[in-house]
Amino acid sequence: LNDEYHVRKATAEDVPRIADIWIEGVGAAFGDATPELPARSEIESQLLKLVGQQSSDFKFWLCVDAQGAIDGWSTVQPFHTTPLESARNSYGFLSTYMSSNCRGKGLGSELVQVVMTYCKEHTNICYVLGLQDRSNAASVKITDRAGFRDFGRLPRVQGLVPCSIIACLTAEEI
Repeated sequence: LNDEYHVRKATAEDVPRIADIWIEGVGAAFGDATPELPARSEIESQLLKLVGQQSSDFKFWLCVDAQGAIDGWSTVQPFHTTPLESARNSYGFLSTYMSSNCRGKGLGSELVQVVMTYCKEHTNICYVLGLQDRSNAASVKITDRAGFRDFGRLPRVQGLVPCSIIACLTAEEI
């Protein structure tokens, strides 16, 4: 990243701060349709599972400032649950959240670029997918810059805004 920030792998000890950023970012991600959040312990439990599932293909990256403070995170997790490893490792699901004090500085875009470069150069992931509220201009700007394309909308789910399915090709054209 830029001179003031670097990227590192998440650990279990980072989960409380990761949860803080997620809770803070849910409003930005879902706008007026922000869902009722689960208990803090459930949020941390789910995030701890994601941090614990890291492998050579699927990682959980942190955006960290010079003093070691975590200001954002991005993860690519397995999207497909088939027992067939080659298929399971061909698709990833992207989530990225930045703390409010870092939004609008280009760090989210830089972090997603680092993640996508890693996926392209070091994994067997062919596609990285995501769900996105296309009215979230900052998020759209970040993913469009990274090469994601909008493939269609999902209807409201549990009161959330309609989300677009976005995807980015990470391998050579198939």
